[in-house]
Amino acid sequence: MAIRDRVTNILLYVLAGSVLADVFIANVADLDHFVLSTFIIAALVYRARLDETQPLVLVALGLAMAMYGIGVNHGIKKWDSGGHFVLVMLSAFAYVWWEKIHGFFRL
Repeated sequence: MAIRDRVTNILLYVLAGSVLADVFIANVADLDHFVLSTFIIAALVYRARLDETQPLVLVALGLAMAMYGIGVNHGIKKWDSGGHFVLVMLSAFAYVWWEKIHGFFRL
């Protein structure tokens, strides 16, 4: 596969790198924030390492998760809010199960 076919995978690697850099820049001392960032990095790298090109929807969901993780690390977003928790869980669910969801609705 050529590089131009894997642009979305490269974007996911860049997002994972930005979250990793933010963990060091923000000097995350709280274990909950560190674990959240670690899971976001793992999910982004997992999707980026797949051989097929990733859909733009997954890149948008990855961007939303990365922005949320960075926001939590800097105190912009609060992890305590139930609405944010539900939003992150729904986006993570859609991110992980995208092929199943897409196949179900495509029939």
